[in-house]
Amino acid sequence: MCVLPYSDKQRLAFFTAVGCPELMEDPRFKTYSARVHTVDELYGFVATMTSQKTTAEWVEICERAEIPCMPVADIQQLMDDEHLQAVGMFERHEHPTEGKTILVRPPVTYSESPGDIRRHAPRFGEHGAEVARELGYDDAAIQKLLASGALIPPEP
Repeated sequence: MCVLPYSDKQRLAFFTAVGCPELMEDPRFKTYSARVHTVDELYGFVATMTSQKTTAEWVEICERAEIPCMPVADIQQLMDDEHLQAVGMFERHEHPTEGKTILVRPPVTYSESPGDIRRHAPRFGEHGAEVARELGYDDAAIQKLLASGALIPPEP
């Protein structure tokens, strides 16, 4: 669970929700400037308090108090998310050495330059010579780099 009470109004609502509204008068938390300097204490307190209720309870509390919050999802929850499935966020690909993979498509689209996944993740050493060429190395220099071990040849 991620809970981010930033403003004084949100902070008061959070402190009230955990039964400690008097903390708004605590010198460590009273002003934005003070909170910046005691951020570790502050978020340590938030972590302690949030562990005492369920995620669903905190979402409800935070929504009522207009405190930014969001449950933290694990990979499987993301893969099963109805919205992410509906928008096609995950694409299945066949990697030449790793087999079936699932990749996250570019999250935004642009009419003039649509993004897509054009290459698989590189194999170990796969693009070393290509990058060296882009840096201005000629074939002879690249062969020397490979022979010295500075560049690694791609795995077959």
